[in-house]
Amino acid sequence: MFRVCFLGRLQKALHVFAFSFLIFVACDSSNEKLYNVRGVVESVRSEDAQIIISHEEVPDLMPAMTMNFDIASPSLLAGLNPGDEIEFELLFNGRAYVIQSLTKIGKVSSNKEPLKLASLDEFLPSFTLVNQHGEMIDSRDFEKKVLVLDFIYTNCPGPCPVSTSVGVSVRHLLEDIKDNFVFCSISLDPSRDTPEALSEYAKARGAEFDNWQFLTGDLKTIEGLVSALGVARIGNSAGEFEHTLVRFLVDGKGRIRNRLLGAKYNPEEISRTIRRGVASFGQK
Repeated sequence: MFRVCFLGRLQKALHVFAFSFLIFVACDSSNEKLYNVRGVVESVRSEDAQIIISHEEVPDLMPAMTMNFDIASPSLLAGLNPGDEIEFELLFNGRAYVIQSLTKIGKVSSNKEPLKLASLDEFLPSFTLVNQHGEMIDSRDFEKKVLVLDFIYTNCPGPCPVSTSVGVSVRHLLEDIKDNFVFCSISLDPSRDTPEALSEYAKARGAEFDNWQFLTGDLKTIEGLVSALGVARIGNSAGEFEHTLVRFLVDGKGRIRNRLLGAKYNPEEISRTIRRGVASFGQK
């Protein structure tokens, strides 16, 4: 009996060690790499410490696209406006894309109206979509749980897989309260992201399906959600989508209670935010 208990504890300890080691490797500073990039400012969000840039291809990292970036210091945004052409130094550490420095080099005309990201206390529109098992999922199914909502697509060249992998780490850190919250990742590319494609994408990154829904479905429904939440979704000729990197925390009544914009948050920070949400506005 003692031997069985000992082996069980040893197995659990090894599992915790292995998981901790994976997080350490993912965040190891030796994985950091700097890239010199050129682009045009689309929007400046000083309140969120974010900048949206339409940038050129970054060899060995990502294709040309429009994307929101984290910044190393809020002072980098001083004096920046939409239409500013910039050169910037981009740090990628395996998890986040952070601008370390930037220089204005010119100005291009810009008539675009920046999207306004949904504010705190706004309500999530109701929706019905299909999950990775081919089951119909209604937003009302998430009542009395904290909903952690983001947008992905399976052919994404970089940010989506990174974000999902971070979510997997968060899920492990919140094993003790998994019944009080649910992850919901909605596809931006429903024509290609079938339930089977979403299931394959999720399994490849170690996602657990007991409290994680990967959703696809009617394009009109998804476009309505994206528009209502102020999330950018811009397709290009290569079949890729430029989109806003953001996680919304939504309470059981469908009200947005927090926004995690960008990829700067590590699994520990995100898990603490969800844990606080479950304690303060979960099951209400």
